[in-house]
Amino acid sequence: MNLVSSKNLFVESTEFVIKVSNPLSKYVLVDKVYKSCPLVIRGHYFSADLMLLPFDEFDVILGMDWLTLHDVITTELKCKNNETLRIELDESGELPIVILSMSAWRYVRKGCEAFLAYVLNTKDSELKIESVPIVYEYPNVFPKEFTGLPLIREVEFAIDLILGTSPISIAPYRMAPTKLKELKSQLQELTIRVLQD
Repeated sequence: MNLVSSKNLFVESTEFVIKVSNPLSKYVLVDKVYKSCPLVIRGHYFSADLMLLPFDEFDVILGMDWLTLHDVITTELKCKNNETLRIELDESGELPIVILSMSAWRYVRKGCEAFLAYVLNTKDSELKIESVPIVYEYPNVFPKEFTGLPLIREVEFAIDLILGTSPISIAPYRMAPTKLKELKSQLQELTIRVLQD
């Protein structure tokens, strides 16, 4: 928002409200976009449709759509003139310096560039039986991999009794003869009505 207000950029309303979530599982509703915004990265010009987000920490966050459009592979950008822009580490080959978030805030306030990286380890995101509550207690019941929905089939169901138990018998429900006669006549009337309709 600071970038738009400081540069007096013209923003348009989107056709519909978009729900944007961040890595902390929080979300904001967005309905403004700055179309065809010119971006300059190390002397090369790019274009992007930027959505107006209420995050003051970053001027621009480039999403997967933009990265896919420019064929970003790790740290390479494909420019309009088909030249490839490669962003590499220093000649020393050292790892980038990691700083605490409080220090990062100070650097950003002083005007230093800030880059946001969100890395997701897809190998660990696969659910395993051991990681699902209750399910991990019954490893013999659940297969290692589900290939799809189970086939539709008839299931045999039985309740096994303890050895030596005598068969369980329940006496049939008894009804007074007058009540039984009344019930039969009501059922017959209902059957005739249903058949006539």
